[in-house]
Amino acid sequence: AERKSLLEALDANPGVEKLASNPLLLTILALIKRQGVNLPNRRVELYELYLKTLISAWNKSRALDKRPVGPPMDYLETVVVLGPLALWLREENPTAGLVTEERLIEWLTNYYAGDEWRLPRGEAMKRAREFLQGVRQYSNLLIERGQGRYGFIHLTFEEALAARGLVQLGQLKLDDSLAVIEKHLTDPGWRETILLAVGIWGLVREQPRVAGEVARAMLKWGHEGVLLAGACLEDVGELGLGRIAKQEITGALLAANRDRSLPPTVQRDAGF
Repeated sequence: AERKSLLEALDANPGVEKLASNPLLLTILALIKRQGVNLPNRRVELYELYLKTLISAWNKSRALDKRPVGPPMDYLETVVVLGPLALWLREENPTAGLVTEERLIEWLTNYYAGDEWRLPRGEAMKRAREFLQGVRQYSNLLIERGQGRYGFIHLTFEEALAARGLVQLGQLKLDDSLAVIEKHLTDPGWRETILLAVGIWGLVREQPRVAGEVARAMLKWGHEGVLLAGACLEDVGELGLGRIAKQEITGALLAANRDRSLPPTVQRDAGF
């Protein structure tokens, strides 16, 4: 019955089907279903469930006797730290997604000594080592890939957490987030991170006006920005961006579709 229910959920939802594309991701989906949770239709909400499951339930579920194999990890602290870390890693090494243990500890130490925590240097380094050990050992989110080199267990989680980092970056000043988005506007490797960030603003944090502001800013960045804003609207809908943003984006797409001065491929993509 559980197998049938999971297969039906996969068939009914293209976003869910993509997140069942390998044994690890499918296993996490099975864990989510086993907890009696209905799989959401919105992709960004499913990513949130993935992260919560991997951080909170994976440790318990992988133990044969169903007792945790280590101390429980705090979900909120984990994603608040891993978000900026994933964003930094995307900037530093977008192709391999790997960093040495030394640089990872250095980044975590600076984070805990920075404005978020303001711990003394020695205490910040101790906290950094404890955090890395916990994430590596009890959630499997960060794993060692080769001698002393670390990366996220799957690109999916690096992208989802980098999206959270992008949202956190603009907490005090949205322009900080917009600067990163504009910098990587045409980079295919950043597309998923940007789309998920807009989804987090609009649907997870229930701030459609902020998400709409981000998408509307893209309209000023040429036809690439118009197409990306359209992808955001397609991904999160009017609910996630707001009615005004939806109208402006739709209008910009129609204009691009009819603009004979643009390359035919751009006109085509805007039309789709």
